[in-house]
Amino acid sequence: MTDHHHVVHVLAEIRASVPDAVLLFTEGGCFRLHLILRAIWPEAEPWYDGDHVITKIGNHWYDITGEVLPQRHLPLTREPAILRDAFSWAPQAAGPGLASPCTKGEQ
Repeated sequence: MTDHHHVVHVLAEIRASVPDAVLLFTEGGCFRLHLILRAIWPEAEPWYDGDHVITKIGNHWYDITGEVLPQRHLPLTREPAILRDAFSWAPQAAGPGLASPCTKGEQ
């Protein structure tokens, strides 16, 4: 079982340690954040709404800002082609890679 407070604490540490973390992980790096969380919590699942990836761990969903509620998000595993592409998504300022559809910060 995952400790919700531990996930929130890890996200806070990432925000405190990574310059412009919210910008980075909401404008192209949202799937990369999922991969970081999955490295810590292997049961982490990516959920996607066509615009932004959030991560489900246990009964909670997260992005770089902390706990979030899924809106139109569905498990990304239901879309294998998009999931394959997600491994190549690059934050908009990161250079080469597929353009990421993650633009939550631009809303």
